[in-house]
Amino acid sequence: METERLIIDNKLQEYHAKCYQLFFVSFLLSGQVYWSVETEAAIQENKLQEYHSKCHQQLLDVTQLVRMDLTKLQRVSLGALVTLDVHGRDVIENLVKAGVTNEGDFEWSAQLRYYWLESSEAYSGTHNAYLIQVAN
Repeated sequence: METERLIIDNKLQEYHAKCYQLFFVSFLLSGQVYWSVETEAAIQENKLQEYHSKCHQQLLDVTQLVRMDLTKLQRVSLGALVTLDVHGRDVIENLVKAGVTNEGDFEWSAQLRYYWLESSEAYSGTHNAYLIQVAN
């Protein structure tokens, strides 16, 4: 009975670790998808400077979280988020400096972008699934 309990305990720990990894990757991917969509909207509406300010404020908000008492795993996760947010903010700043006004401008086209698209292809075994498309 003790052996079965240890096996179940180990499996539960493995499951928890895999779920966290999936959640973390999904969390970071969704942030990249929103960044791509919001940046394109800012380009279309000619509001890149305002979006830069929003990105900067979001970064300041996240840095408040870093100052809290966190586990090592939480701190590493927030570190990854901050890294992506800093890069995103810097890209927006460069787009503003380059005077980007169109989605077809090279400075935007050269960026790695993530899109969440409806798909008629069944990559996951289900129809009408969604997929992440990475473009640059």
